[in-house]
Amino acid sequence: MGWTTCNASHYTSKGNVDRKAECDSLYTWENEYRKITVEKSRMIGSVYYGAIRIHCKDGEEPDQIVGVVVLTNAGERGSDYFNFGYKSIEETMGPCESKCPKSILDLLTPTDNEFANEWRKRCRDNLNKKKLVIPRNATAIVGICKVATTANNVGDKVTFIKRNGFWFFTNCNGVRYRTTLPMIRSTMEIKCVVKE
Repeated sequence: MGWTTCNASHYTSKGNVDRKAECDSLYTWENEYRKITVEKSRMIGSVYYGAIRIHCKDGEEPDQIVGVVVLTNAGERGSDYFNFGYKSIEETMGPCESKCPKSILDLLTPTDNEFANEWRKRCRDNLNKKKLVIPRNATAIVGICKVATTANNVGDKVTFIKRNGFWFFTNCNGVRYRTTLPMIRSTMEIKCVVKE
């Protein structure tokens, strides 16, 4: 799958390409068989997430609302004729980007497609991760390793201790390591946070 580039039609008041409007227009069209509309969409960074309604005009199939992810790349007005690039990925293709907002996920109709369901689950898992706030005065974190690392295996219970502003843990072999909160969040399923 490659990228498609074109001359943008939608711009912000500052003269930049309006990526959301460009992507919304990609999913707003009609022919003699179908009508495609955007129910809800949102940009997160340079990634577009949308809930797209597919209406079959023959009435034989009920409307479906599916998820799409569009990677975008844009320049300023006049920077180049082909100043908007995009790569459209339907949820049935199992997109890697999985930060779709809950308001969009809640609109999607149920599906039997395993790739779409896997993507929806990853998005919901990412939403749940955001809810856990680790306060500045946290002194310990207990987690279960969900990704194998050079220090731990999947399923290992790990306790992280904060000393002098840095996070440390000792693996099953007694070796002490220093780590960071982003690394803890990405490799651990956090079970408990201890505060001062």
